[in-house]
Amino acid sequence: MSSRNNIDISENLKRSNELTIILNVGGIKYETYASTFTRYPDTLLGTMFQEKNRATLHPQTGNIYFFDRNGYAFRYIMEFYRTGKLLLSERDKDKVTFVTLDEIKKEIEYFHIPVTEGDDNDEYDDDDDDDLMLDSQSSDRKKKNHNNPAPASVLIHKHAGAKVDQFINALEKIIYEAMGCFEERIELKFFPKITDVEAYWKENESALKDYYMSNMKPYGVIGYCILDKFSKEIQLYFESTMQSITFQTIQVIDELTPTGNYGNYYKISINIKDRYDKEDIIIHTRLANYRVS
Repeated sequence: MSSRNNIDISENLKRSNELTIILNVGGIKYETYASTFTRYPDTLLGTMFQEKNRATLHPQTGNIYFFDRNGYAFRYIMEFYRTGKLLLSERDKDKVTFVTLDEIKKEIEYFHIPVTEGDDNDEYDDDDDDDLMLDSQSSDRKKKNHNNPAPASVLIHKHAGAKVDQFINALEKIIYEAMGCFEERIELKFFPKITDVEAYWKENESALKDYYMSNMKPYGVIGYCILDKFSKEIQLYFESTMQSITFQTIQVIDELTPTGNYGNYYKISINIKDRYDKEDIIIHTRLANYRVS
């Protein structure tokens, strides 16, 4: 048996006579020992459950303490207290337990867990998926990689990737909206300067449909940046997933912009191939059994 296991068994025996406490976090209950928290006296729970502060505590009932916080994200906080590590993962992607890194960060800040954003390196482990580290871990890793600068944070890549997916989702939404309105063509322009973006949408406000404005206007400058990096991949995605359209991204170089200056921009042209044949549409409606020849 390893020395680590011996230590764990010994610790559990010492705690066998210790009363447990129950935290009700947003309706989800976690049961543990007060000493689990007091090992980290600088954290919120570590301070609360110190012996000198017990008299000031106000349990909900008996040994139950209620926190109006995110109960699903709190399990990562609980693992920190038990293991001394933040075991961040996005593997629990079912609808009940999946939480985002932003949600976890909010709980980390609230409960005063000592972490910093870490640098990811070649030894990054996909199973851990942790861009947040304990202060001591961060310090050790920085020393280790002093002569081997780490690449950009995986956390940054994830957020950028999420924005690309949101942009694609917005494009899909306006395509489906256009189909629902029997339209045959969509054309959008994306500029690198906010002044051109604002002038473009103002100039076309009366001509463009409301769902263009609500879905695509927020992606003015961001849309340009995304297309500048992924225009070919986005075009291939739509050509592969939507057989009923033609999708084309065009980079326009040194042309007149809406503000009257010359510059670059991207244009997306989408043609809906189907011409909305009556017989093809009616079978998907309540009128399918009421056709008139």
